Amino acid sequence: PTLKYFAVGECGSFPNIYIYKYEEGKASLHRILRKGTEAMYSALSFNEKGDLLASVGGEPDYNLVIWNWKCETIILKAKAFSQEVYRVCFSPRFEGKLITSGMGHIRFWEMAKTFTGLKLQGELGKFGQIDLSDISAFVEFPDGKVLSGTEHGTFLLWEGIFIKANLDEGDKQKCHEGLVEHMSWVMSDNPEDVLIMSAGHDGYVKWWKYLDFENLILDDFSNGVIHPVKSVQLINPKNNKPIKITNLVKHNNFWLIQDGNGFLIKVTPLDN
Repeated sequence: PTLKYFAVGECGSFPNIYIYKYEEGKASLHRILRKGTEAMYSALSFNEKGDLLASVGGEPDYNLVIWNWKCETIILKAKAFSQEVYRVCFSPRFEGKLITSGMGHIRFWEMAKTFTGLKLQGELGKFGQIDLSDISAFVEFPDGKVLSGTEHGTFLLWEGIFIKANLDEGDKQKCHEGLVEHMSWVMSDNPEDVLIMSAGHDGYVKWWKYLDFENLILDDFSNGVIHPVKSVQLINPKNNKPIKITNLVKHNNFWLIQDGNGFLIKVTPLDN
């Protein structure tokens, strides 16, 4: 969060995480974190203070590790899931809480104080009657509810470990076609103008009013309808095809978008 450091996770036999210091346009190796996983890192995230780093390993161990990266030490370790984990994120509002998501799951974690010391305790989200789904993107609301995308292009609103709402645009129209890969806030001093931005494999970037999610009308099966306030499909100028958005990094003056077809694309921002 200070924008002075970034982390890179390797693939290979007992890979490392390298912490680089970035200043005056140059990056220099600052710390090395060792023995957090056996074969690869699939996700990394700093907490809001910047003093902790969470990492998730891939097959075979799927380790979730909390690091004191400045001291190059492991604070906590637990198995994140039994299948691939796509994303890990510290709660921006509730200290000691994290969320992981990936193949067929979302999991809510707490760094809990127990009689035997600090432990990672995680509870799986329960899909109930809704089809199981891969989950790649999510945002946390101020009250702790979590909005996530799905591989089906719908949105799920989680309250605790249970689904409060299953959302689409109505008339059998999904929020996105295919996996939702990005969700983020577009903040404003006026609560009426606070938006949530989403993007996915269909190449669409969409903006949704946050207050619409707080004022949902649901049927007896927790289904609801939500409509974007703005929608743009991004086209790759190299092949004139919609960008398969697999990652999106927002900067004040531009975005960097990873196209699943093998491109890295810089675009001017569309949310201001």
